[in-house]
Amino acid sequence: MDSVGPFSDLDEVAHEYFADQTDEDNGSSLPPSPSKSVFSPRPVSPPASSSPISVTSALQRQELAWKSRVNTLCEWAITNSRYGHHRIFLVGTLLRLWRDSPHLAVHLSPLEKAGRLQIALLEFLDTFNGTHHPPLQTDESTLGHHQQQHLDHHQQHLQHSSEDVLEAMARLFGNLIHDRLFSYQQYMQRLIARGNLEPSKRNQESTLRHLKYLQSFPLHQDAEPHHFNQRRVVLFGVNGDDDYDRECFETITAQIKTRLPYMFSPEGIYNGID
Repeated sequence: MDSVGPFSDLDEVAHEYFADQTDEDNGSSLPPSPSKSVFSPRPVSPPASSSPISVTSALQRQELAWKSRVNTLCEWAITNSRYGHHRIFLVGTLLRLWRDSPHLAVHLSPLEKAGRLQIALLEFLDTFNGTHHPPLQTDESTLGHHQQQHLDHHQQHLQHSSEDVLEAMARLFGNLIHDRLFSYQQYMQRLIARGNLEPSKRNQESTLRHLKYLQSFPLHQDAEPHHFNQRRVVLFGVNGDDDYDRECFETITAQIKTRLPYMFSPEGIYNGID
């Protein structure tokens, strides 16, 4: 993926990246490495037997390989080992091309492809754990002063790295939500249906991670009012305080006023009306 440039044919890149591949040695589907500059898709070999079991196994291998490609794209988009905000838009474009292409996953209808993509992204959020680093377990009484300073510095580095990845995750899924490639509402409903948000589970590491996602992922202007209400209840409870959203709004507004004061001046408003 790093080799994709501004003049690359993204339709071709999407087709090569998502084309079904079968490893000739062991018959297992393998996702291409995003670090390679050239993709080498191989045609899918027909199953040795036409029995329903072999056909099902081939489809399962293709499904696992496709989900692995989606995971690779998402991880590449949010890693802090790469540069450029363009990655989140490139990933969104490739996923949209896969969903809309009549030449990829031809056995699926457009509705089935949208559902398949939603499930793959949900599973990525379930399995990805790059936004949390557990504290290092050490006996402080046995550490010297310099060792303790190094440990504290390392823990702070992990914390900053976790925050950077969470911010990148919010940008990626914010773009996917905006382009209707991912449904925030279905994500929230799935967590509720699975019982992840029950009071007894809200202190679990996986639930805390999902709550961070729910709090960070944006709801856009076309969201229904009950979506905002359900989000507030999930995050803060029926009688909970949602000052977080209000404080974020006030902070962003203050930053805009500082950088673009003329937009909020009476003269600017008057001239804009004219």
